Amino acid sequence: GVELRKAGIGLPIMVMNPEASGMAAILAYQLEPEVYSLRSLHLLAALRDYPEIRVASAFSHLVGSEDPNLDDFTRQQIHDFTEMAEKLKNSIGYGFIRHISNSAGITRFPEAQFEMVRLGISLYGISADKKEQSSLEPVNALRTSVSQIISVKSGESVGYNRSWKANRDSKIATIPIGYADGLDRKLSNGKGRFLVNGKIVSVAGNVCMDMTMLDITGIEVEEGDDVLIFGRDWPISHLAEAIGTIPYEILTGVSARVKRLYFRE
Repeated sequence: GVELRKAGIGLPIMVMNPEASGMAAILAYQLEPEVYSLRSLHLLAALRDYPEIRVASAFSHLVGSEDPNLDDFTRQQIHDFTEMAEKLKNSIGYGFIRHISNSAGITRFPEAQFEMVRLGISLYGISADKKEQSSLEPVNALRTSVSQIISVKSGESVGYNRSWKANRDSKIATIPIGYADGLDRKLSNGKGRFLVNGKIVSVAGNVCMDMTMLDITGIEVEEGDDVLIFGRDWPISHLAEAIGTIPYEILTGVSARVKRLYFRE
């Protein structure tokens, strides 16, 4: 929150799970601390005793809004939240913003949009709903390039622990991205597949800290060619499904050392 304020962002900024050590900065930079327990409330003071402290919003979070099998539970969550927010309003004597809906909840439970919604993964053009996904466009991509190409003979190994061995004479491309950049090590040994010159290629060997090897046998590839880890032509869902996770984890795992380029229309 402090970094966003320093960057000139003037919109309200909510701080999740605030600690006592951060309260001075929260107040100095006009951030909104989340009060999730009596302990955290006491870090600020009691609301009735200090009228200058006001509730900006009250919120909860839907845990299964994308899953039809959990719709009854979701409706119960919405009901309980509505009831508690009303009790809080009556207690403090004024209204506030209420929000509970995430990306899936916005479309599947419109009755729970209240005064605000929290659009999350859909901002990136990604949805758990296949029908909705068809109307969304991914807004980001992770790209790298081929830094080296070598030939290996049948039976030779590639990577740490010799975990991948060529079953034929092969061509191997090295790309300068690894788990220190956010490329999950579980994508090793064929689980990870990327796009090179429009062709799908698999990871050969273990993903290393700073680089990864690809089996490009039979494909026309040159050093310097573009490699798409995920993007419009190769959805991030392919990576998520390969290692049993969700796109959000992959997006948030891209480390700070990966160069960002931003485009505006």
